[in-house]
Amino acid sequence: MPLSKKEVCRCITVLRLPVGIRWLTNISFIYWGFTGMSVNVFSGKSFDCTMLETPDELGGGCPVSGDVILMERSIKDLSAGRGATLGNCFLALWVLTVGLRLLAFLVLRRAIKRSH
Repeated sequence: MPLSKKEVCRCITVLRLPVGIRWLTNISFIYWGFTGMSVNVFSGKSFDCTMLETPDELGGGCPVSGDVILMERSIKDLSAGRGATLGNCFLALWVLTVGLRLLAFLVLRRAIKRSH
């Protein structure tokens, strides 16, 4: 059964996480992949719905703007003109991939030198 817009918008956002673990999102492949997908799907779009489907946090009216959904999910800050872009998400995924592979290479290289 597909999720309604009301259920999608009530997921856990980064701002609802305890402050001590928020930094973990910066090294999460899942976070950056989901954020990039969300920006791609919702940015600049408008979604029709019934009044019963629209969450009160989004104004309770239709159509719902995709940018408002991104703002509610703490992905985009419309008032400050900041937020994740598809390019930022791609760059973060690329840096994580290369960085973690390089780190693994260095750790394994050091372990091999110690064993000989």
